[in-house]
Amino acid sequence: MSCFEPAVVVVVTRHNADFETKSMPTAFVPGGDLTADSHRWDYRLHGILLQNPGLIDTYYDIPRPLSLEPSSSAYASCNQTGGDVFVLSDLRAIPQCVEAVGTKCQPGVVVDLVEVSNPKETLVIKQLIHVKLVGRVGSSWPIPENFWPTEELLLSKLPTRPSNPIIHASLSTDAPPKFLDCFPIDRYELEPSPFTQKLIDHGDASAVWSCVVPGSGPNCDAPFGYCKASPDLQAVFLYVLPYNYRELSDLLNELHEVNSMRMTDAWAAKLTNYLSNIPRYYYMPISKAFERLGFQGVIKPEALDRMLPYQLKNHLQKLRHSAKIEYDRFVHVVSSTEPPPLVKLPQSSLPVSMRPFSELRAFGTVAKPSGKFLYETPGSIPRRKLRKMLPKLRRNLVAILDGVSRPMDHEAIHNQALSDMGDYINYKFAQPQAAPLRELTPSPERLDTFGNPFRRKTAATFVADEVFVEDVAFSGPAFPGSSSSSMRRRSTGGLSGRVKGPLPPYITFSNWRRLSRGNSTASSSPQRDDFSSCSSPIHNGELNHVTPPTCHSPPTNDVWRGNADNKRLRLSSEDKNSFEVNNILVGKLIEMVRKPALDGCKVFDTLTRFVGSFQQKYASVSFVMAEALRFKQVELYRLLDEWRSCLDLPSESVVVHNNDSSAGRCPTVRKRAQSLKSANVVTIESSGDILYVHQNEMAMVKYGADTRSTSSGCRINPPIPRFVGTSEMTSCHAVLITSSAGFVFGHLDGSCDGRLTEDFFEKANRFFDDNPSTKLDECPQVHVVGGFVDSNDLSKVLTLQILMELLVSRLTFSLNTLCSYILNDHVTMRSKKQLHTPVVRGVVFDTHLASLFPAFILPKATGPVSVLRSSYSWSTSARCGMHNIFDPISHFLVLKPFVFDEKTLKLASYIKKLPREHLQHFSTTPKQETDNFYKMLRHTIRLLNSIAIEGVDFFFGKNLTFAFDENSKCWYPMDSFAECALKHPLTCLE
Repeated sequence: MSCFEPAVVVVVTRHNADFETKSMPTAFVPGGDLTADSHRWDYRLHGILLQNPGLIDTYYDIPRPLSLEPSSSAYASCNQTGGDVFVLSDLRAIPQCVEAVGTKCQPGVVVDLVEVSNPKETLVIKQLIHVKLVGRVGSSWPIPENFWPTEELLLSKLPTRPSNPIIHASLSTDAPPKFLDCFPIDRYELEPSPFTQKLIDHGDASAVWSCVVPGSGPNCDAPFGYCKASPDLQAVFLYVLPYNYRELSDLLNELHEVNSMRMTDAWAAKLTNYLSNIPRYYYMPISKAFERLGFQGVIKPEALDRMLPYQLKNHLQKLRHSAKIEYDRFVHVVSSTEPPPLVKLPQSSLPVSMRPFSELRAFGTVAKPSGKFLYETPGSIPRRKLRKMLPKLRRNLVAILDGVSRPMDHEAIHNQALSDMGDYINYKFAQPQAAPLRELTPSPERLDTFGNPFRRKTAATFVADEVFVEDVAFSGPAFPGSSSSSMRRRSTGGLSGRVKGPLPPYITFSNWRRLSRGNSTASSSPQRDDFSSCSSPIHNGELNHVTPPTCHSPPTNDVWRGNADNKRLRLSSEDKNSFEVNNILVGKLIEMVRKPALDGCKVFDTLTRFVGSFQQKYASVSFVMAEALRFKQVELYRLLDEWRSCLDLPSESVVVHNNDSSAGRCPTVRKRAQSLKSANVVTIESSGDILYVHQNEMAMVKYGADTRSTSSGCRINPPIPRFVGTSEMTSCHAVLITSSAGFVFGHLDGSCDGRLTEDFFEKANRFFDDNPSTKLDECPQVHVVGGFVDSNDLSKVLTLQILMELLVSRLTFSLNTLCSYILNDHVTMRSKKQLHTPVVRGVVFDTHLASLFPAFILPKATGPVSVLRSSYSWSTSARCGMHNIFDPISHFLVLKPFVFDEKTLKLASYIKKLPREHLQHFSTTPKQETDNFYKMLRHTIRLLNSIAIEGVDFFFGKNLTFAFDENSKCWYPMDSFAECALKHPLTCLE
């Protein structure tokens, strides 16, 4: 068995392409008459069949084309070489398809393995034998040919043989052979297949399957190796040994134990008899094996030279030479072939002359562009980035009102030649330059020529360290009216002639423009309001986009520069308390910034706890920005700058503190959360009573024209169950959005950096945009349930993500129920320690009563195909978005195809036998999980392990569709694929 890398051919073509290879000119290829097939043993053919739909896939279902049948020519041709066929029905799955093809390109040999232990149930498969190329060490023993090499046969012509060896494997009652320690043995790992799974399911690691090539012996065939499972029953290995290894093993044991490594005449006769009954091509490796044992010349050199006739050696040498000449000729022809001629258009048919483009200079030596920012049209700014872009838009507007020309409006910028624009790549990826650090102990500065050179002035001065952060810096507790501020002000000179040094404390970011211009009437810049007391955005259960702040008019110049009676202003007690709180928080933030390892969550959690007026918050953040830039935290400086720019607007974010939340302080929200927790628990026992939504799934239900009304005024659709809900929520949240047009229900997981939350609300916004409410001025009602006070703050982060999506959404939502994080937390004592647990773990929406209730859902009610749907959280699709399982048009439960990467499948095979205490590592909140969670996790791992070993496919490139029967109260499959998936023993908990 030679260790060569395979020659991989990947064919990308249409779905109904013909892969027939019978007409290939094998007779004209050098050495083509040696094999009966149209390919060599090291060829691998993989097919990627494009089967794209003509419509874009939205949250509405589009019928997928039929999957590839095993009887097709593409499947047969690829399977003949040991390759696979991949049907690509979605261009977004191209990376997964390329990765799957890459995993198949491994060095090895493909054989036709036939399992003949039971003649009634013969198993024939294409088996890949992995060959590890570590150190490029060749194999010691070959796989025998399917013919006996007699002298007459070798002199005439070698018979044709199949490209892939045919090996018969059968269960043997003999024990594995025993060889000496230095005797060479080749061991190869078999690719997971039905044959390897059968050996592992046998359960006996000592069982041996003998391997025989039919027709390899003179009279009867002898084994050349055996297959055996590993001791941990995780893999199957092929041991390749000399031909008829049992007889050779007995001879070696007799030589070592009886003859004490001495060759006697009787033993030599037995060895001669053994060599006469094995193929000649085994003489050379056996001679080398005996040399490792310390016996030189066991087989005479004359016998080794006569192993192959001279005519056969000469014929094989000619084949190698002709193949080399044919390869060189083919390379020369391909390299010298001229490309196809291009279509040339006449000069008169072109819209512009092409002559100036040929005179352009190279871009390597031009200067970089002079612009500092990338400008764009204000109308093209997305809604999510509008709040961040408002400060920039405000500065541009102020410049226009002041009559100042903006740099972006200069005509010279937009009238440059291509050669003057510079290299865009170097400009785009240029690294930001930071100022160098100052010396730790600066050398003393000589001030006077005569006298003491190290004498310093006693006058108090202020030294700005490193940088002056943009417009304003944190200036400490000095305020208007204090002695320090009065010393820095001139009586009549204004600000234009002030001495060098820091800005006075009464000059802040909001009034510096107004004070710098005095009482000029030409100033038209807008005045900034002080948002010192903004009400919470959650009021009476509604979440609004704009909360009207309490505005205070800014102080005028007369206040700061008035007579002596108004100079001694005192801070109120509230401002003093705010300054003390902010001073402590700034100290904590400085300690975090100065540490080598920075925790960003703690930094921005501390920023949300700033109190007081807008000027106090702005100055505090500015001081932290200066400290971050001093310690070369450039990225943190940019993030703090974005945070500070958000202070320009009224506070639109719900900030959850450690002890309480702004939402929790609202009596209406707390009252509704308590009402939900104290409501009667609904018990669901059958899957026919509920449309169950698993983790990372969502369902969108549209009310149709044929709906009927209930006593509560809610409209429902007949072809769905009465309840829609979910369960097993610890740190996850259930989000329900209802309106008169329909509702959206989702089970959100907060462990994906907000991608799932963003995708859920994006699909919900699209749903309500396409299905507007039937009532005028109706806002969709939002209900958020789930989570508790966990140690990793996962529930807190997920609650903030949901509320932030409600705030930045293009629709106006009304927050009806918020029972999450602190509002859903319950503390119990366990082993003298507090244990936080969620109060509501499951919730259902009653479509008849239009009400939300806590629920207890049995595991058997989580269907249909509950285990298969639960495995979606392990797939590659779950990292990008939610899985919409309900078609709002046809009212069918639809499961779209999803795949798993190789790492996930290997992990599933590793953890399938782990105890429960080890499975706790696969949960973010292991102490709060129930037995049903670990039961579902165990069944999901079994399903993934079956997919990895047996290659089970439940989708075949098509959606699985189920419909609800209102009379029998059950879900029934709509096609054969869904029926097969429903009947499979691994897809359901029953």
